[in-house]
Amino acid sequence: PTRRSSDLTSIPEITIIEQFEKQVDRTPENLALVFQEEKVTYAELNARANRLAWSLIDEGIGPEDIVALRLERSIDMVVAILGTLKSGAAYLPLDPDYPAERLTWMIADARPKRVLTAPLGDLTGFPETSPTDSDRTSSLRPAHPAYLIYTSGSTGKPKGVLVTHAGIPGLAAEQSARIEIRGNSRVLQLASLSFDASVSEIVM
Repeated sequence: PTRRSSDLTSIPEITIIEQFEKQVDRTPENLALVFQEEKVTYAELNARANRLAWSLIDEGIGPEDIVALRLERSIDMVVAILGTLKSGAAYLPLDPDYPAERLTWMIADARPKRVLTAPLGDLTGFPETSPTDSDRTSSLRPAHPAYLIYTSGSTGKPKGVLVTHAGIPGLAAEQSARIEIRGNSRVLQLASLSFDASVSEIVM
């Protein structure tokens, strides 16, 4: 049966990362991502995201910081999102198809601590284990920013909007219930990363 909206009151207030890591624990060998010929399990995705997170933490990046992601749709794009969130920082999506002037303006306005591009680099020296609050620069809470999204700017300069972790696990549960997502379902990631519809596609 489909989950009722009233059932969502039982969803604890957690971060996106806590939700993801619970899924890793439940289904480590299930496919998490498929891109062209590349397939990645939840355990593999978690390990890759953890290595990136540790590299960001090593640079002193953590909660309240911004990491910009200028990446085409790929496995690395999702690794970058999760790795950034695992470090505690929020991500700023930079669509490579946007005009260079707009991207330059967004970077100048947001002042990210780092801009990630493809390839993500050699991260083999970093741990595959998940960082915890004792490893981060400070504790990560649901009220912390998860991503920074910019408006289209059609009525003037684009405006940045910070979205917190709070509510996103509930969004994932609600949409998964309405569309009847199961363990063997596939969700197409269609929207540009710079459009926040991409968040619901990824978290489902």
